[in-house]
Amino acid sequence: MNLDTNAILHSVLPFGAIFAADNNALGVGRTLRKIMGRDDLPTFFELFTVQRPRSAVRATRIDMLCGQRLTLRMAAPVGPVDLRGHITRVGEGLFLLDVSLEKDLSVVVEQLGLEEKDFSFSDPSVDMLYLLEAQTALLEDSQNLAVRLKDAKDAAEALARTDPLTELPNRRASELHLKRILQREISDRAGGALLHIDLDRFKNANDTLGHAAGDAILKHVANCLFAFLGPDDLAARIGGDEFVIVLGAGYSEEGPRSFANDLIAAISVPVTIENQSVEVGASIGMTWLDKQGVLTLDDLFLEADIALYEAKAKGRGQGRLYDQHMSERLQLSQRLARDLEAALGRDEFVPYFQIQIDAVTGELFGVEVLARWQHPALGLLPPGQFLYVAERAKLTETIDRRIYRAALSELAGGSLVGIAPLLMSLNITADELASEDFVASMIALVGELGLDPGMITFELLETILLDDLDEAGGATEGAERLAWAGFGLALDDFGTGRASIASLVSLPSPLVKIDRRFITEIDINPRQERLTHAIVSLAQDLGLNVMAEGVERQAEADKLLSLGCTLHQGFLYGRPEDAKTTATLLGKLGWDKRGKNTKRAG
Repeated sequence: MNLDTNAILHSVLPFGAIFAADNNALGVGRTLRKIMGRDDLPTFFELFTVQRPRSAVRATRIDMLCGQRLTLRMAAPVGPVDLRGHITRVGEGLFLLDVSLEKDLSVVVEQLGLEEKDFSFSDPSVDMLYLLEAQTALLEDSQNLAVRLKDAKDAAEALARTDPLTELPNRRASELHLKRILQREISDRAGGALLHIDLDRFKNANDTLGHAAGDAILKHVANCLFAFLGPDDLAARIGGDEFVIVLGAGYSEEGPRSFANDLIAAISVPVTIENQSVEVGASIGMTWLDKQGVLTLDDLFLEADIALYEAKAKGRGQGRLYDQHMSERLQLSQRLARDLEAALGRDEFVPYFQIQIDAVTGELFGVEVLARWQHPALGLLPPGQFLYVAERAKLTETIDRRIYRAALSELAGGSLVGIAPLLMSLNITADELASEDFVASMIALVGELGLDPGMITFELLETILLDDLDEAGGATEGAERLAWAGFGLALDDFGTGRASIASLVSLPSPLVKIDRRFITEIDINPRQERLTHAIVSLAQDLGLNVMAEGVERQAEADKLLSLGCTLHQGFLYGRPEDAKTTATLLGKLGWDKRGKNTKRAG
């Protein structure tokens, strides 16, 4: 560690420490060293015991703790000291620990004589230190006790109603405001609404660029909220990256939706932080304030939360206004969340297959693998009904791995063996694509099953690359690793995001799949026809194959052929089916083991 870094630790992060990847301390801030009561530089796990979260208690390397809110216990001369903090990767093999005191603040301050200069300016412990000093002053100066108590009370109440970072009102202030509104007559609340705002991609930016960048993003969002408020509106930060807006009476039926869309657009404008462009988005759940019947504060927040959940589940970056059907869908999601673990244990997640053809020759191009949940009570569920639940439970990757193995086993020696050689498409998430061990695991799987990687194509959503352009680049690197390993790549749902052109340039993908929104009624919608023709021409000019998704009518297929798009997938040719039904369907349609349509050929 050089002297400049040590100086920064001592002056800016007195409660900080730098550790190497082997857990050894390279430098310790002056206040943390004072609490340690030792001059040597121990390893992280010699100095601290991880108390929370439980998932980190058994960690043996410091990199396993990155990005988590930690509660640590340190053995010190003054006794065990509990600290709260986080670890951030700050360079190759370097990790920054930043902690603050919790319940032991008063003991440590008293026994070690800590002062304001011993804390960093952003340390939340400083506020508690101020309170300790204020209490001492009040006890020492009995003549001014009453005055000082009143001043402290006023300051505490102001602090209790304000978020110090953004200077917005906080949760408590928003709840008090809403309680006052709910005491009014329903007619006086007409056109008022509660908006619950949750930032998209904030955690990635915060983890990648650091908490200072995260704070700058939150201030940017607060400025957007301030700019949109009317005289009777209130905005508040209620915690983390969550905000609420209370719209005063008088908004039209479409008013909250329009307000939400404009606000999302403003929040999504990139901001420059340390010469780097950073972009987050937002999802918003909304509910009206003028409903009939008894309406409590808890009712309002629950309805807004349910609408926010719906907005997130539908793809983020949008606003949703609460309706009763959302509660029913939420109840279903909650049931599925409870059933997920058991479903994995019972192998209820199964692969279904949808055929892809060359509409000119009639030859089979391949099949796309689609996940289904064979729920014992609810029947066969498509991904749209359980994917968001799985994402929240962090089980998406586990489900995908089960689907990959089952589908590739069918390809290698199961019921699809008679239709070989067959190209098989698998869908992949951003987290899987960015995982360093994903490619190695897939190479091992195809090797175990005796398959050629060239028989397998991974389909990437265009939004994965949009996030990747805005953040760390891991998805693009993962795509390149798959291509180097011999796997095929396809860009799925092309045309639905603003990353389209950039993704064609950056992604080593030989196949582009046009989203079904461009295909539906293309034969009667001239604008869709022109857009699709432009996409096909651009992709072909770049030497890429183009496939149309969601082809359901012969008229759509004929129009696509006239535009030069020959690869088709959709209900016109076959719905997703299990392996046995798919093999039977292909046999009935006349595809032989070479993938040729013998009935057409005859």
